[in-house]
Amino acid sequence: MSELGCSLTDEQLTKPTTDHISRVMEQLLDLFMGFSADDHSQMKFSGMDVFDHPEIHEFSIGQLAFNRSIWKLMHASGVHDFGHKDIAKPEYPRLRKIFSAVINFAKFREEKVATFEQFVENTVSARTFAQQHAVVAQHALLRSNADSMLSDAQEGLHQQKAEVDAKFEELTSQLHHLRAQRAMLPAREGSSGDLGAPVGE
Repeated sequence: MSELGCSLTDEQLTKPTTDHISRVMEQLLDLFMGFSADDHSQMKFSGMDVFDHPEIHEFSIGQLAFNRSIWKLMHASGVHDFGHKDIAKPEYPRLRKIFSAVINFAKFREEKVATFEQFVENTVSARTFAQQHAVVAQHALLRSNADSMLSDAQEGLHQQKAEVDAKFEELTSQLHHLRAQRAMLPAREGSSGDLGAPVGE
């Protein structure tokens, strides 16, 4: 994993802990998707101010975004059975499979970039407009092939953020309604007590 810029020793791989594997996953998200730990810890959603402890929900929503993003990356890398257990209770055989798939995916991207760079070098001497147009078209094709899976992952991240934001709007509306009902309860209880007073006497 060192070639990807991730700090992971042999001992940490054979005897993994949840905290360290979580940090490695954060590094992978930052490398492939530009989604850092600071990003998911600072995510804000409308309606958070109505809760008594909004900071608790901010962490939960950020963690949800992180989990879904890492799942998208693993799916793009070919690890279709990746789950929360792989982080919560990491095991060496599974981690070895997961990280091997991620490294292969990184190599695939590097090969595509190298192919593109070689293509550009071979076409530097192109002088006509038609030749230049062909270079641009080939460039677009190579980038599309290399980044299509990551684009799907990033689109999924934006979509799930919108879904979570919509869910919070719904919960906020429900909470306001419940608080309005609760505010009416003391008045009703007082009225019931007055009606019962003459009977007691």
